[in-house]
Amino acid sequence: MQDLLKKPYMDRNQESEILKTERPKTTRSATRAENVVFLVKSQVKKHLEKGKALFDEGDPRGAKEAYEKALEADPTCAIAYFYLGFTHHEMGNTDLAKDYYFQAIDLEPKQSLFLEHLARLHFELGEYSVCLVRFQEAHSVGMLQPISYGLMGRAFFELDRYTEATDCLEKMLEIEEEPSLRRIAYYYAILAYLSESSIFPARLLTERLLREDEGDPVVFSVLSDRFQDHRCLSVAKRLLESVTKEDHDFEERHATLDRELLEAEHVLPQLFCSEEESLLHQLHQLSQFGSDKVHRVLVSLIQSPSQLVREGILSYCRKFGFDLPKGVLKECLNDTEMVREATLLYVASTYDRAYMDLLLANINNPSREVRSAVARYLERRGGPIHLPILEGQMEIAEGAGMRRQLQRAINQIKRRHTEQTERMATQSSQPRKQPTVKSRYDWIEIFQWVGGSIAVGYLVYRAIQSFF
Repeated sequence: MQDLLKKPYMDRNQESEILKTERPKTTRSATRAENVVFLVKSQVKKHLEKGKALFDEGDPRGAKEAYEKALEADPTCAIAYFYLGFTHHEMGNTDLAKDYYFQAIDLEPKQSLFLEHLARLHFELGEYSVCLVRFQEAHSVGMLQPISYGLMGRAFFELDRYTEATDCLEKMLEIEEEPSLRRIAYYYAILAYLSESSIFPARLLTERLLREDEGDPVVFSVLSDRFQDHRCLSVAKRLLESVTKEDHDFEERHATLDRELLEAEHVLPQLFCSEEESLLHQLHQLSQFGSDKVHRVLVSLIQSPSQLVREGILSYCRKFGFDLPKGVLKECLNDTEMVREATLLYVASTYDRAYMDLLLANINNPSREVRSAVARYLERRGGPIHLPILEGQMEIAEGAGMRRQLQRAINQIKRRHTEQTERMATQSSQPRKQPTVKSRYDWIEIFQWVGGSIAVGYLVYRAIQSFF
């Protein structure tokens, strides 16, 4: 099987299709729209408003000249430096854009949106590590916009840091409403989970995507390929069936999936026999096909008198991310040691928070595989309260692999806790908004910059391009 996620999942033709996306005329993006108020000289305000109007009309060169005049009138105006940076960013002058963003940040170091735009520029240049540092700086002084969580997730994704990637992308999905941006967040979150063979959460997000989305041909087609790589054939088929596009390539792919699913179905009648050896042989054959029909048949055989068969059924469901009834899992946990171990491995791979107590009780399980699975589960779902447990395990862990897994879990929990603490501190330190009183001096005026209103359609369009 090919090594997943070393490169973005699209060829040149697919990428060109993405870049043809039209700018949305309206947007339901949850991009923040809080008023950021600056006191500027009246001459500066005149140039800023002219520059903004020219930019919105599609004249970035005219806007640039207006912002330069604003700086001539007041060389300490942070918003003018920012607008110049933004305009150069749009024009492709990345070095100048960086310089102006930095000057704006030097003057207003606690303006998170300045830092976010600089981070986005680093992202577009492929400077992912620097981009993440800038986003973290922005987060330390203010609330991030939803798209920023998405770009952070994509940056982590490109650095093969898939746990952080899914954390950020799922955070974006919690607060972003724009369908086109949600689709892309789903796309990369699913790919990140698949890269770690975390099939359960990948399937869960795919179900949500199928309910929400009309069926983007590129996104659904690529995800179908990736699930097929993991032999999750029924999911791959559903994704492909959701695409209305019809061409020769799609017809061939449909035919391939149908042929493989039919091959699995031909084995099913042979499962209804009493010989353990024959059943195990058929189970081995079916382990290459993640089929909904096979899953249903196997669940009906979970009461088999053979513990090897019961263990094989649990392993099949874990491999392809199929649900098992709670009652079945409860019975399996009270089964033989072999079946109980397979059940613990199954529930750990779901990342379901409902199993936290059960898995914590098995942190010292005799099975090294179970202990490692519990550590992976805590890496995803653990909190600060679990750090002493993991640190205690580090002291007694045997083998470099187990220690690395425990250390990853500890690091991820600390990272999440630090981010949550910083976010709470930022929220509690935000001053209450006071009515803005215009100065009695005629050379000072109020200039209101509505965060996110600077060509919102353009920002969403750029974000769609940047994501891919």
